[in-house]
Amino acid sequence: GEPGDAAEVARLAGSHVTAVELARFPEPLAPATAARRAGLAPVRPFEVAEAAEKLSTEHDLVLVEGAGGLLVRFDDEGSTLADAAR
Repeated sequence: GEPGDAAEVARLAGSHVTAVELARFPEPLAPATAARRAGLAPVRPFEVAEAAEKLSTEHDLVLVEGAGGLLVRFDDEGSTLADAAR
């Protein structure tokens, strides 16, 4: 498929950036809705937190972008990116 946001960030920032895409869904919807409609498992906040923690051991700065913003639902339980930050 076509490159996603992570690939574009890496392209624009150059070789000194590590870009990680935890999930990508076919439709541009809230992650919970997009995962359900695609028949895929949703991303869980703990997965985001674990990935950020691992990256923080290798890099001075870790930025996390969530689809749609801080309070968009990740899953049917209502988890959000804010939950991953806790």
